[in-house]
Amino acid sequence: MPQVVLGERQFVPTSLGYCAVTITGDRRKTPCLTFHDVGTNHETCFASIMLQSSPGAILGQNCCFYHIDVPGSEARAAKLDVAAATMTMDKLVVMTAEIVSHFKLQNMIGLGVGGGAWVLAAYAARYPQNGGMTGLVLMSPPTQTCGWGEYISGNNTLTAMSVFGLSTMVRSHFLNRLYSYTTRNSGNGHSHDFLRVSDRDMSTLLPAGVYAYYQALLKRPDLSEGLLSLTCRVLLVLGEESMYYNQALELSDRLQPARCQVVSVPEASILACDDRPEKLYVPLRHFLQRLQDDALSCEALQAAVIYPAGDEAGLAKPTQEIFNELQGFLDGSKQVAAKKKGTSALQDSIDLIAEVHGALTAGQTHTASKLKPEMARPASRPDKAGHIGPSRSLLNYLLMMARTVLDAARLSLERLQALAASMPQQQDVQLTVGTKVQQAAESISAASSKLDSQRGGEAPSLQAALALADAVDALQEALAAEAFAALLSLRQQAGPPVLQPNGTSAPEPDAGKASSPAKPDKKAGKKKGKQAGLVLGKGTGHLLSALAAAATGMAGEAAEASGAGPEDTDIWQLIQGGTAGELSTAIKGVQDALDPLKPGLEPLLSSLRSIMEANQARRRPKVAKGARDLMPAQMMVRQAAIAALSGVFTRHGAVAIDTPVFELRETLTGKYGEDSKLIYDLADQGGEILSLRYDLTVPFARYVALHGISQIKRYHMAKVYRRDNPQMNRGRFREFMQCDFDIAGSYPPMIPDAEVLKVASDALTKLGLGEFEIKLNHRQLLDAMMALAGVPASKTRAICSAIDKLDKEPWSAVRAEMVDQKGLAPAAADRIHSFILSDDATSLRRQPQQLLEALSAPSHPFTSNADARAALDQMHLLFSLLERMQALDHIAFDLTLARGLDYYTGVIYEVVLVGGNVGAIAAGGRYDGLVGMFSGKDVPAVGVSFGIERMFNILEEQALERAQAAGHKLRESETQVLVGSIGKNLQPRRLEICQSLWAAGIAAEFGYKANPVLKEQWNYAEEQGIPLMLFFGAEELEQGTAKIKILAGPGKGSEDEIVQLDDILNVVQLKLRGTEA
Repeated sequence: MPQVVLGERQFVPTSLGYCAVTITGDRRKTPCLTFHDVGTNHETCFASIMLQSSPGAILGQNCCFYHIDVPGSEARAAKLDVAAATMTMDKLVVMTAEIVSHFKLQNMIGLGVGGGAWVLAAYAARYPQNGGMTGLVLMSPPTQTCGWGEYISGNNTLTAMSVFGLSTMVRSHFLNRLYSYTTRNSGNGHSHDFLRVSDRDMSTLLPAGVYAYYQALLKRPDLSEGLLSLTCRVLLVLGEESMYYNQALELSDRLQPARCQVVSVPEASILACDDRPEKLYVPLRHFLQRLQDDALSCEALQAAVIYPAGDEAGLAKPTQEIFNELQGFLDGSKQVAAKKKGTSALQDSIDLIAEVHGALTAGQTHTASKLKPEMARPASRPDKAGHIGPSRSLLNYLLMMARTVLDAARLSLERLQALAASMPQQQDVQLTVGTKVQQAAESISAASSKLDSQRGGEAPSLQAALALADAVDALQEALAAEAFAALLSLRQQAGPPVLQPNGTSAPEPDAGKASSPAKPDKKAGKKKGKQAGLVLGKGTGHLLSALAAAATGMAGEAAEASGAGPEDTDIWQLIQGGTAGELSTAIKGVQDALDPLKPGLEPLLSSLRSIMEANQARRRPKVAKGARDLMPAQMMVRQAAIAALSGVFTRHGAVAIDTPVFELRETLTGKYGEDSKLIYDLADQGGEILSLRYDLTVPFARYVALHGISQIKRYHMAKVYRRDNPQMNRGRFREFMQCDFDIAGSYPPMIPDAEVLKVASDALTKLGLGEFEIKLNHRQLLDAMMALAGVPASKTRAICSAIDKLDKEPWSAVRAEMVDQKGLAPAAADRIHSFILSDDATSLRRQPQQLLEALSAPSHPFTSNADARAALDQMHLLFSLLERMQALDHIAFDLTLARGLDYYTGVIYEVVLVGGNVGAIAAGGRYDGLVGMFSGKDVPAVGVSFGIERMFNILEEQALERAQAAGHKLRESETQVLVGSIGKNLQPRRLEICQSLWAAGIAAEFGYKANPVLKEQWNYAEEQGIPLMLFFGAEELEQGTAKIKILAGPGKGSEDEIVQLDDILNVVQLKLRGTEA
């Protein structure tokens, strides 16, 4: 799963020993205390919700996080404190209070999952004065003592854990507990990847810490009675497949209704934030809003519906559909473009339209699907007193639906209030609209009160249904009043209708335009045939006309009207002098038009649907998740880098090859270990079963085996595809470019290895990324170190994996991982330290030949091992060859490099930028066994793969810095000369001069305008970073001359130079050489 962005980690002394607390965010914001469930830590439990574009943004904007990790559950935990080994849930509550006191936190929000939800809920109930918990978000909290089923299953797992640690079976138990059946058994590739990464992360936890926490959870006391005293607001997020679902539902029935909001998440278990993170957006936003105390309205308020930036895949499908509908309604509107962003309070009520109405749509569908079987099933059995209990499930669905309807009504009321504030000054209009605002507010308040007070009485499901009906009535009343207020507001903004000589209002030339404003246009005489006015969206323009017709009683005549007509004039007259009775009649007409029980709504919806479908092609398109479009400026940088790399490769005699973007599935599977699950499989079309290529190396091995190639020096730059969890802001995509250089075949020892390293050095020098070093080691040398240190063969790979972390972590942390997690003897770990971090190994790493001499000394332990001696001999030869190639300057002989041990067979290397934090930008080594997977005959091979996407990002940043320093934007083209002119009818001469420049290989533009203004041409050249501008007028042409201006480079700002037309090529070429200097 994705990882939460790391923050500041502190170890706080508590009664259970030191507890890790990770702080992320601005400490001036509201503190949010998080507590994870068993089998996770804060990084894995909250990763999905923290990284979802919508929920993460809400939480991050409002809170500073204090992530509590149960002792022994923090990442890379070394050992469990003696006190923590005897932890109980009550002790964890005390520990939480100690952490709150340590940081002196006040007015907190709590976010807990599973066992963590129990701890935070108990803390809020027992310590109401200790910092003060103002809100709790509890995901599937276990509120009662452990049931027999959970106890037996849990104790069996504890027994297995005490013997086998976090084995596959144990991890499977926790995964089944945390994730829903749907997630665990979905054919969706994302779910498989998600579970695989979750399983991998769980395997890195300290078994003793997980054991102690789980044992405490199984022995938890009952919490349900204690929670009744909670005074803070509570948001219960209940995964419907969670083992604690019924317990939490019972708790929700007993909490104060006004302070408890319940969100039931289908196809989710305890970790609902992982199973269905998109379901948490609206509830979280509303919850935070409470703690801090439609399309016509968008047009009238001039507030654009802000489409979510970046990757929208995290939003629920109904929410995205509402966004699309709003975009379609507003398509073509210039009204919403008038204000890029409204006031903060108003903009929230606009931005939330899609989320709330999306939730309303989804809730309606879900509730209907649940109500049908509930209504059909037999009644519950009577209790001992003969009473038949209500269906708790039916009650819960009705309550959730009522809350969502009221949310929509409240948002409508907010927009109605904003519209009322902008009403015309006519007294009756203001009085009438103000009355509707008050009535809508009272109806919403009454429905809300009824919803909060319905529990505990007789027939609670019936009462909930009646509360839902009242909520629907309140929503309908608010929406009708809002639509009428928007109608008046838009008509007022458009001004009086333009009358024809016969006294009728003039029809608009555009279906989306309202009539002209009152103020006459001074330039009207110059704009023949054009009429000013409000330009509305295609859908809202039609809706406005239909509602105007309904308000004025002309629905039968003007239902299909678009633009100004008789009804438009009548609305204007209402604004100017309508009586209270006339306004009330108009409002009644709008209400009837929008009433689902009246016959007028269906034809209106049908006509709107036709308009939307006709404009479907104009909806805003999107890029697939994990992919991106590249802009011209980015492509400029990339093409230059690709050309530079290709030049280096071809200078070394390499040939370019290409392979299909898809391969037979059997070619790719089994070559990448666990990462094989990230391969994109294509739908079977009745022929061969295919997959998109995962990298370029396996297709290259297949290429060599298929064509019977014994020797080849090749390079390949192409896109590859991985069904990974994309993190666009961190450079992780599903489609990205790779660049490989390989030499395959039998050659004299180390010669191909040396040339590959030389190529890597030349390529990075050519690109100019900055100072770099090539870290180099040998696979056989690593194996020899493990043997000499006494590392069992079965642990070699695991220990080497720990060693490879030394570039990010101190030796103490790596040693703790080796000893405490990997089970290595402390003496063996210390022996490894004496090899890889000796004084010679650290001080001579950038002097590879001297370090090699030290390692080859007769007194060094390496000389007693045959594998080590063979590896050192190869390194002697390699360094000798690199010295002759003048390629030793960037080499670092690094004994801590331990990558790709399941893949490489000889020299291994990795390229990093000195002082950079972007990770490896290239890596490679010798792999002699891959081709044999396809042909049965091994073909030795060595190569390097460049992290070209990382390199592109660095080059783009460098190019942007240069452009900003030069005072222009990042270049989008390679144009060297702009040919301009002053005066009329000179475009043919510009074309002729451009042709002569093109013929000489000079990139030039001439401008498409026939008679351009000189200043416009000048500005364009400077903005685009074009180094030279050549321009002339009729006078210069008569004299056979032109003027040349240097806009970039050393001569920038110098005086214009007059040149002869016959000598233009020579002068331009000379000037270009000067600008490139």
